[in-house]
Amino acid sequence: MLLGGEKYSKTHYEILSLKEDATHEEIRSSYRSSILIFHPDKSNNNCEGEEKSREDFLKIRKAWEILGDPRSRANYDRELRASRQLLAVADDVELEEMGIEQDSEGEAFELYHPCRCGDYYWVSSSELGEMGVSLNGKRIGKHGLGAVERELLLPCGSCSLKIRLKIPVN
Repeated sequence: MLLGGEKYSKTHYEILSLKEDATHEEIRSSYRSSILIFHPDKSNNNCEGEEKSREDFLKIRKAWEILGDPRSRANYDRELRASRQLLAVADDVELEEMGIEQDSEGEAFELYHPCRCGDYYWVSSSELGEMGVSLNGKRIGKHGLGAVERELLLPCGSCSLKIRLKIPVN
């Protein structure tokens, strides 16, 4: 759930489209269905699509390795909680509070919010797409396996502050 600098990094739970309180059986079930979809031998994509499927496949396997073992999952959960406590979050921001700037064709956009320092927090439509989030007007839609509720941490373009953008479930 962290958008740091230029690159968004999914948690292992998000990779498997799970809530963090998922049971072992839910984790196993999500892993099995995900691995069937993204297995490189099942892919009918071009070379670029095959590479993306392979990357997704490897991420899914890594998530299962961590979350499938109770001891490594407990360590991962502790590290995840600790990393969230280290973040300086200036404000919680609702989607309706964000401004939208679209390109001339109306296809790509950026969501932005002013920071105390005078710069902006922002996220682009392509980054949202990588997270399985699409925007139609001001309505958020989620695609992908078992879409889960999201909160995004957006860094300011100039200072060290971050905001937590809350994305409602529709």
